[in-house]
This record gives sequence, structure tokens and C-alpha cells, in this order.
Amino acid sequence: LPQINLDDVVKKVEEVAAKFRQSRNVGIEYEVLQRSDAPKPTDVQAEVVQKLLAVLKERGIQATCGGVGGATCGAVLRRIDVPAAVWSTIHSMCHQPNEYTVIEELVGDCKVFMSLVLKYC
Repeated sequence: LPQINLDDVVKKVEEVAAKFRQSRNVGIEYEVLQRSDAPKPTDVQAEVVQKLLAVLKERGIQATCGGVGGATCGAVLRRIDVPAAVWSTIHSMCHQPNEYTVIEELVGDCKVFMSLVLKYC
């Protein structure tokens, strides 16, 4: 999550590893293979967010603003100070065993994005 400092996560991993090294008399090594610190989040009052919320509301979708980790397509834009909003229909299965998507929902997501383009571009 954007509010979680990854240095704190790495520090906690090291604390837990050190505890088990000592208590179990084992060797534990790890290596950070990929790291993506979250950039500053887009303000909920940003034009892109408000336009997305308006289109969603017109389509009968009540959305809320929140945050996700640092590896979304929107993060790439936010790192160069471009406000970005990321949205999709999901079933809280991201990056879990048996992750799936529903084709009809992907089509609905495309309709939302096309509504944004047609209405505001």
C-alpha cells in the first residue's frame, strides 16, 4: 500500500529473520529481487479522478478512492508528476491462486474508458 514504507518492511523482515536465526540456530538469507516504492498518490480532487468518478456514477457504479502498491500502470505516470487514476472491476483475487477475470466485466471496463474519452477528449 502507498502508505507503507518499504524500508520498514525490509527492516521487519530482517528482525524476524534475526529472531529465527538465534532461536532456531539456523541460517537465513534473503535478497530483494524487485522493489517498487509507491510514488505520491494522486489527490482525490484531481481532475482525472473526478472525471472518472463522474463517468462511473453515470454508469451506476459507486466507486471509492483508495490506494494500491507501487507497481501499477498509474505509478509510472505519478512518478513523473502526472496525476493518474487506476480503476477496474475485480473480485479481490489479484495475485492469488486461481486469479481470474470475467470477460463481461472487462468489456464494461472498456466502456467506462471509452465514455471518458468520448465525454472529455
